[in-house]
Amino acid sequence: FFNSSKIAIYDTSFFIRSLFWGESLSKSRWRIIGTTLGTVMGFTLVSAFYQQPWLFFPFLGLWMAICCTLAVLTRNFRSYALVLAGYTAAIISAPAIAHPDNIFFISMSVT
Repeated sequence: FFNSSKIAIYDTSFFIRSLFWGESLSKSRWRIIGTTLGTVMGFTLVSAFYQQPWLFFPFLGLWMAICCTLAVLTRNFRSYALVLAGYTAAIISAPAIAHPDNIFFISMSVT
């Protein structure tokens, strides 16, 4: 089982990337939190402003500004989660504002 070259390549790259298991688990936890927060906010923005795109984009910009400001004020992987929440909301909700009935499929294809 361990003599396979594919397994050895994946194991080697994983161990080189993360020297400590705690850092890898912490980053993955904050990545899940950031993606979930961004997805929820994307859904919220599209559902609140689907008939008024002229209000949607300023509120999306405000959300991204809040996320970036809080990311500057925090440290480590928390700041990564906040930045991820900002641009995940933009990636999910910007294409969905034209077709709000497809937001679930857009968010599933992105995340």
